[in-house]
Amino acid sequence: MAFKNIKIPKESIKEYEVDGEIIELWFCTIDEEKNIILFDYGTVYEEPDEIYFALIWKNKIIKSKLHQKVVNKNTTIWELLAINIPKNIEVYRDEIIADLREAMKVYGFDGDATYLFNMDESLLNKTGKTIINF
Repeated sequence: MAFKNIKIPKESIKEYEVDGEIIELWFCTIDEEKNIILFDYGTVYEEPDEIYFALIWKNKIIKSKLHQKVVNKNTTIWELLAINIPKNIEVYRDEIIADLREAMKVYGFDGDATYLFNMDESLLNKTGKTIINF
């Protein structure tokens, strides 16, 4: 099975603690077979193109910061600026980054959150191209 963007049903919403903040997960990019979940959890006002993500990998939270460059309405480029891999799984660094790369390809511009929220197919970016530069 591969990654896909999903809206989580209200009765299945989970909470994760990231940087001392509780995040309710409504939307995510998930590979159900590998049990890997990716979600964004914010940005800062000063750097709106730098987006913070959490990757749930082997039940560990891996925090990362990525830069999003929108080239045009159909092309998004993602660059990895930082990743915080817990020491006890650092030996899997290459596998973790490969999984992050695959998840980001599916996440695309915004994880299809606008489409998933409204369930309006006209909002789904079907022609978009996502470039992963890491």
